[in-house]
Amino acid sequence: MEVTNRLSFNGVDLRNYGLYVSGDKTFNSPTADYTRFSIPGRSGDLFVFNNRYGNVTVDYDSILIRDYAANAAALRSILLSPTNYCRIEDDYNPDEYRMGIFIGPLNFDTLFLEAGTTTLSFDCQPQRWLKSGENEININAASATINNPTKFNSKPLIKIVGRGNYTFTFTYSDSTTSEFTFKIPAANDGTYYIDCESMDCYKDPADQAVYPNSFITVDEFPVLKPGNTTIAITKPSTTVREIKLTPRWYIL
Repeated sequence: MEVTNRLSFNGVDLRNYGLYVSGDKTFNSPTADYTRFSIPGRSGDLFVFNNRYGNVTVDYDSILIRDYAANAAALRSILLSPTNYCRIEDDYNPDEYRMGIFIGPLNFDTLFLEAGTTTLSFDCQPQRWLKSGENEININAASATINNPTKFNSKPLIKIVGRGNYTFTFTYSDSTTSEFTFKIPAANDGTYYIDCESMDCYKDPADQAVYPNSFITVDEFPVLKPGNTTIAITKPSTTVREIKLTPRWYIL
């Protein structure tokens, strides 16, 4: 078991506290969520996919090899103080990151208080988020074609700087479409985010007020299906300054 590589949690490289990890338990998958139906008179069960995957526990076998007492105390604070999902990165999956929370406990098997071994367990979202999915795509043109390189629907974040009415039509490779209209009154000119994951919209991060009813008209927030999606945009000609999309690609 090799335990020489990096684990970063919530932006902190744990090697700075003498902790190194093995990644041999980081390649497992989550469980797909299905509802099973047994129908009288019909052999075999019917499975209906609930369009979701369950959380997954990700374990790292770890060793603490320096300043045991001080670093163990620091690691307890670093790992146990967050109360929500944090970003997790390691050297074994360099193109990906996870969002997880440390579920503890943090118990070390020690050798004369000089070094200690433990297993760090994180309760993680099912997605292995691709770092390439964090890159913003400029869609200021009247239409743009975006290729989803994965086999999973992604739920993008759309950024609009300007004001006026915008209609977005997503056309997929299977010829189906999804459409929504976003309306920014002239008095509210600014930077807005349409979050297809949380299914809301909000102004720039300094103002986290949500505007789901008066600003956006949508039956269902669009996704980026596997393969090509063409996005056609009807927008005001003089008041738009920027439209960008963060695709949020992921694999499982």
